[in-house]
Amino acid sequence: MKNLFFNLSFLLSIFAYSQDGNISNNDKHADITGIWQQGNGSTYYVVILYNYEKDYIFTNFSFIEQNTVVENLIEETEDYVKTVVHNPDNGWRVFCEYSYINANTLRVRYTGDTESTRLLYRQTIINDGHKNSFGKKDVKIAKL
Repeated sequence: MKNLFFNLSFLLSIFAYSQDGNISNNDKHADITGIWQQGNGSTYYVVILYNYEKDYIFTNFSFIEQNTVVENLIEETEDYVKTVVHNPDNGWRVFCEYSYINANTLRVRYTGDTESTRLLYRQTIINDGHKNSFGKKDVKIAKL
């Protein structure tokens, strides 16, 4: 019985280590994922996620405007990730080229209907010490 518990704990630790290794093997993905906002008072936030099956997922949202805008991945290189964002409400189409500066800063170069370069700063979600927990009953499963 001791051997069974030892072997299970050993396998569990190897599994946990290998999962952490997947992210650390590709630090670029871990570096740009998060919630970002421009420093110039923009009301929009950019959420960048990385999923090994779906690749990058970009979503822009504003609590003030009560709007979301989705970006679509176009290209990924060692130096940048390029997306296109289209707002059907106003016909605005912009290409966004995200480059890693440091752990708290990204540079984004906009081309298309607007031309500029801006810095995005990592944002933090603060939960005021409340513990958020989700059980199986809280998870909704989407059927495609």
